[in-house]
Amino acid sequence: MTDLNALPCEVTCQNSKGQKLKTELRLCTHKDLPRILKLQELVLNRMPDKDQFVWTPDVEIEESLAEDCCIGAFHAGRLVLFALMIKNRVSPRNLGYALGYDEDRLKKTVTYDTTFVDPDYRGYGLQYLAIGIMDRLAVKIGAAEALATISPENSYSLHNAMIKGFAVAAKKEMYGGYERFILRKVLDD
Repeated sequence: MTDLNALPCEVTCQNSKGQKLKTELRLCTHKDLPRILKLQELVLNRMPDKDQFVWTPDVEIEESLAEDCCIGAFHAGRLVLFALMIKNRVSPRNLGYALGYDEDRLKKTVTYDTTFVDPDYRGYGLQYLAIGIMDRLAVKIGAAEALATISPENSYSLHNAMIKGFAVAAKKEMYGGYERFILRKVLDD
């Protein structure tokens, strides 16, 4: 995996057919907002089951570009992956609120808010790569655990999360009526 101190960096991923994909990984900035929104729209439009993916409002992405960790993978200048981690801060966007965490525990918990991959670039392990990067960054900033939500119907994302050490902590109705698993994992140094 990549060293967070080395961002931006180039990473080569491979799909099951042996095809290689060279991407540049870097932290996103406000300049990337139009590309992030365009990618999110593309992903939503191509989802066969629209209930599996909930749109992240522009204002939340803008807030996170300023306050949180937003990772992008770029191929030939095209944004092909976006991953947003809400830092271990007291915020209504920290999923610890949904689990009844107190303020001290919220300050030790990050939220892997959203990750989306360009449909033309699926199968290269980009989501899996993003989870690993966020894990290391979360530990670096003092988090002890990470939370995420995934639709019970999104078997691909659920599988990736469980391989990376997440377990279901609760099942709740969220985001305006969508059923979601809240997943939790303990972060190790």
